[in-house]
Amino acid sequence: MRIGCLVVGVLVATTSAYAQGGPPYYTNDPGTPGNFNWEINLGYMPFYYSDHSVSHLPDVDINFGIGDRIQLTYENAWLRVQDLSSPAKFGLGQSNPGVKWRFYDAGDNGLSISIFPQFFLNNPGAAVRRGITPPNNAFLMPTERLDHRPGSRPRFH
Repeated sequence: MRIGCLVVGVLVATTSAYAQGGPPYYTNDPGTPGNFNWEINLGYMPFYYSDHSVSHLPDVDINFGIGDRIQLTYENAWLRVQDLSSPAKFGLGQSNPGVKWRFYDAGDNGLSISIFPQFFLNNPGAAVRRGITPPNNAFLMPTERLDHRPGSRPRFH
């Protein structure tokens, strides 16, 4: 009986768990931590490919709110890169500073939209030479949308 209740409880809980990912994951939402609030996430993120694997351990994601709609972000990770034919390599990943701005917010029952410009910058050291990080810096400008309107499932873009 207890196991049955546990199974039913888990099933009910997972049916209401829509796309609720957040940093340091590869999904994001337009939310920010709030004025002068911190959000610090530590994670482990393994990526497996046919010819190599990359692990972030730890992946550090630090966010600080300025006002209710702006977030300053810094993310980086200690990387383990393993090719099938060579020993594992370790090194610091690219620094990832960014600023999120939620420019449209219709409240808890509406639509929220943000932009999140981010830089991917190489750090001093041998990570590029050893093939741990890409040789070039990069810029990313995603938009994020979360729809809380009645009848719609929350979705992240």
